[in-house]
Amino acid sequence: MIAILLLACGKVPDHLRVEASGAGAAIDLSVATGEGVVALVTRRDPLVRSPLIPARASAEALAGEPWVVAWLDVLAATELALSDPDPALEQLESSWRGTPVVPLTRGQRLRLAEGVVARTEALEEAAEADILAWLTPLRADDADVGLPRLPLDWLAPPHAAGAAARVLGERWVLAGWLDGPTIPVRPLAVALEGANYDPLRASPLGALLLARAEARGGSATSAFADLREATGLAMNRAAADRDTEQRAWADTRAVVATRLGVPDPEAELLGRALRGLTAAAADDRAAGGALLAHAALRWHDTCPDRPCIGLDRVAQMASASRWHPEVAELASVWQVVALKEAVDQMDVAADTVGFPGAMVGLVDALHGTGAGPLPADLLRVRRGEPRTWAGLASALGVEGVAEWTATRAALGSHLEQKAHSARDLSSDPGIRSLLERIAVRAQP
Repeated sequence: MIAILLLACGKVPDHLRVEASGAGAAIDLSVATGEGVVALVTRRDPLVRSPLIPARASAEALAGEPWVVAWLDVLAATELALSDPDPALEQLESSWRGTPVVPLTRGQRLRLAEGVVARTEALEEAAEADILAWLTPLRADDADVGLPRLPLDWLAPPHAAGAAARVLGERWVLAGWLDGPTIPVRPLAVALEGANYDPLRASPLGALLLARAEARGGSATSAFADLREATGLAMNRAAADRDTEQRAWADTRAVVATRLGVPDPEAELLGRALRGLTAAAADDRAAGGALLAHAALRWHDTCPDRPCIGLDRVAQMASASRWHPEVAELASVWQVVALKEAVDQMDVAADTVGFPGAMVGLVDALHGTGAGPLPADLLRVRRGEPRTWAGLASALGVEGVAEWTATRAALGSHLEQKAHSARDLSSDPGIRSLLERIAVRAQP
């Protein structure tokens, strides 16, 4: 019924169209394992926009797979095809991180966002607000109507917002299948076989999923070393506040660029890491490192699957940390890099025309480091105003704030805490020193 409602809304692009089972085909909805559930729900579509639902009795009998019943309970209680965005889906994902619940809830939200896009070629404010609510952690209220910027202005120009939202949404679902190392993904290799999924297979996360599903092995030593070196470069860049530090960073970058023979050594190292670690994805450290390298490339705006922008880049770094302790160490550094750079950018742009762009990075970094909830109006104003600063401060647990100085203090405290947490995880003395520098200077 859900798929019928979506298809009735309008045309879905060929590469995102769900392939239905053959007419009259008998489908066994009983399952015996968690992998069997994944095989069932992805049988029509790896993006799980219209999953086949396992029989309740067999799901309840699954030992060690309580996520299945939790998902079925929310599915039964929520009129997903007709309702406004329901917080139950986001709460369910948060409660079952590292399980198939993550891609399943995201697939349901993607389906509804696609329905909005399909209903109209020229998205209006209400339609954009619905897409934003389905595909991001932001939530709007009635007071958001008529704000200076449309809900998806940060993502793409109005004429391209729908297409950009689809890219963001499908990448978000694929990342959900990589939310942790215990998610069974072997059935994804079968689900991605259809010709209409060629673009998904060719995407970085699609390639990583296939490599993981096919248990591709190999040496990841060199690629992981590239990821470590890129992390060190990013950490040095983020921690360079003073003129002498920035000159030293520029000299270091130039040396590495000359050695590699490229103008952007950080992007080169991350790209090499992504390719090399994907090729060895049977190993948890390699797969998690590839997921982190992709998130870092997105933050660096040099990812191969553009547009790199999104409000899930730093959250993807957090997902990578679940794969292996060594990946968690590097992911915590990247989260601090992102948060530090986002705060620095807002320091400069708080009262300038650069405010909207700075706010995208800040919202992304705050969401990915555990702050929230974050109101949608943060991305819909041109300059900071009292309710903007109040919304940011509230997401950090500080109430009664309505001006930038106090909000900046809350941001500084959050940055200091995250820098200290990353320092405690790090085994690299040089990075530990830089993280301590960031923590000490977190307050302006």
